[in-house]
Amino acid sequence: MLTVDELILELIETSRQASMEELAVIIMHVVHAPFATYLSRVPIELRQLLAQRGIVVPARLSSLQRHLFKRIYDEEQWPTDTTADQYIADLHQAIVHPIVQIWTYRYLGQPFVGFLAPSHVQNATRPERYIFVSYSPVYKTLTTGYQASNAQSIFTIEYTDLVRHQ
Repeated sequence: MLTVDELILELIETSRQASMEELAVIIMHVVHAPFATYLSRVPIELRQLLAQRGIVVPARLSSLQRHLFKRIYDEEQWPTDTTADQYIADLHQAIVHPIVQIWTYRYLGQPFVGFLAPSHVQNATRPERYIFVSYSPVYKTLTTGYQASNAQSIFTIEYTDLVRHQ
């Protein structure tokens, strides 16, 4: 019996369509996943933007904190008072949305499953139509979450083995 992460990897390797039951299992697994917390380099542009707002950050932050700062202050897709817990809750809410689109793919060679759902976060300066969430079956964490106008704006040339399941 495959684990859920092994199932995701198998779907990517074979490019086969997942069954509705498999998708339900994947959703229930990923909705409980934490966001990645490894230390991540903060681009100088983001550090300068934050400094202009009186927020001084080190050259490296947890991936979660870096993503949250980028979504709030650079892209302005989340309100400025959004906490890390609220951001993660928003991503989890997108994963279980009734009309979520689910994709398996490789990004720069690494395997992922992605979830694209209508955005419920509209009280930001520059909201978009959808929230996209990416999960790594290798690291068992959410690796990114942001708002996007459509799937075409997400899936660029760096994405390979792309299969839409739902």
